[in-house]
Parts: sequence; structure tokens; C-alpha cells
Amino acid sequence: MPNRSDNFNRANGTLHGSTPSDGGSAWVCSGGGSVNGNAFQHAGGGSEYNSLAAGASDVDVVATMSALPAAFGRGSLMARGSDSSNFWHVGVRCGSSPTTPGVWAINKRVAGTDTAVVSGTGPALGVGSRLRLNAVGDRLRIYHTPSGGSESLILDTGTGQSFNQSATAHGIGGAFNDASLRWDDLAITDLGGGSSPVTVVVGDWW
Repeated sequence: MPNRSDNFNRANGTLHGSTPSDGGSAWVCSGGGSVNGNAFQHAGGGSEYNSLAAGASDVDVVATMSALPAAFGRGSLMARGSDSSNFWHVGVRCGSSPTTPGVWAINKRVAGTDTAVVSGTGPALGVGSRLRLNAVGDRLRIYHTPSGGSESLILDTGTGQSFNQSATAHGIGGAFNDASLRWDDLAITDLGGGSSPVTVVVGDWW
């Protein structure tokens, strides 16, 4: 079971300071991010950091796209944040149309500067696309499940990624995200320091 979650089913408004649907501690945000139409909406442009305190550093961060980005638009899930200048984020970008594959990257933001640790062409996105950012030990992976389909591994940093390994804030964030995209049903699951299950249960970096 997730130890933090938010279904965003509440009145439209700023995310910062709001209480998620799990009734736990409030969202801590920088750079904007809001609830719109019972889903999370990126602020668009600029840098974003939208975090929930989870009390665990080895986690799955899972969310579902309920509306797609515009052409060449992107969205980002984040993990292992200590503040808005230091965290990991996966940038999910579409191509020349919302359903055309584009570049994905797993990035680390250190003292406000983004570095792509690994990048590559991602799958086509669709409404209902489900992403799982897995952070266990010194390794991060991003998985994708199309609506009605099976989960597949998209990117893997490999081991040796010790930056912010003990940080316990996770959520949605990155940079230059598209306000057209909506995320729904965010879940942060404590993996207890060791598992990376294959079954599914959030800067310009270059």
C-alpha cells in the first residue's frame, strides 16, 4: 500500500500548503503547480518542485496522465528531494504530437543545476499512461505502462547514483513542464530498502 497518495479530487487551487487526499502532511511546493479539474497541473515553464514528505528514500513514485502535453511538451515526476534546488526528476517529453515518441531523461538537480544522467527515446504517450519512478539504493529507473498494456522499463541510471540517496521528499517536479499535461492518482510507496517490483502497483536538462 502507498504510504503517501493524492487523487487531487478537490476544488481547483494552488497545490502548495494543501492537504492531499491521504490526509497526511501538506504539499510543499516552489514554482507553482495546482489542482485543476481533479488532477495536478504543471505551472508551465520555469522550475517546479512539488513534494510530499514520505519518511522513506527507497520508493516508487507512480502517477497517471489524464491529459497529454502539447507537441514537444513535457512533464516530470520527482524523487529524493531535500529542497527545490536538490532532487532527482524524470523528464517525459513527447515529439511532434502528443502521441509521438520524444526524449526522456532521468536528471539530478544539484545546487539548482540539472544534469541528465541517462536519456533516450521514450514510448508514445496516451491518456492513461502510467509512469513509475523507482528509486532503490544508488539506482533509479523509470517504467511506463500504456493504458490497458503491460509495464516496461524505459531508462535505468545503473548503480553509483548516491546523490541525495537518503532524501525522503517525492512528488512532481522538474523544469519547463507543459501546463497542458495533467497527472492523476499520485502514489508514493515505501519499498523498505530493497525491492524493485516489476508489477505496477511524479530544466531543460541538456
